[in-house]
Amino acid sequence: MKHTNAKIIHFIRHGKTLYNQNKQIQGSTDIPLSDIGIAQAQEFNSVDFLPTYDIAYHSSLVRAKKTLDIILEKVENKPKVLMSDLIKERAYGVFEGLKDHEIEEKYPDTFRKWKLDENTPIPGADTIDSVIDKMLEFITLIEKSEYTNVLAVTHSGVLFALYKYITQTKLGERPKDIYFANCCSVYLTIKYENGIRKLEFNFGDKIY
Repeated sequence: MKHTNAKIIHFIRHGKTLYNQNKQIQGSTDIPLSDIGIAQAQEFNSVDFLPTYDIAYHSSLVRAKKTLDIILEKVENKPKVLMSDLIKERAYGVFEGLKDHEIEEKYPDTFRKWKLDENTPIPGADTIDSVIDKMLEFITLIEKSEYTNVLAVTHSGVLFALYKYITQTKLGERPKDIYFANCCSVYLTIKYENGIRKLEFNFGDKIY
């Protein structure tokens, strides 16, 4: 298949949950939006919207679906909505529901290694590699589709994994120059140069 036109995926991180507010590891645990998270979605800046969206995606986690539902209330021409777990948050296994000091108490060796290497194996958790693989599958899905402007509500672990892939950051390294706040926007442009796919990651005033 020959590609000529660029495609844009507008990623939005979901609104806050009580786990976010309490600094608990959330992962794949299905936690709803808090009152603050609902307000964040309601206050989402509509100037960030692309002119139109051909389709919108959310993960199977309720915090992503609810964020999308609220945000789409501002969209006049509502797109078709689909669920995809290719953009679901990274599972953190036995760490989920715990705060850092609780993890350190229960799993001191794993916690120490994890703080030094973010890709340290955690019982029941996804690796960052697997999150990247799913994201690349999602990108290929969009690439092969008829859609040009795509909206997708996802999670910080997914955005960090994508950022690491594009910037070729070591998977175990914790980026210190970037943070994906709740309800932030990231634009991924899929474009083609001499028939070769190139991914451009736009966050804030920076392009990677």
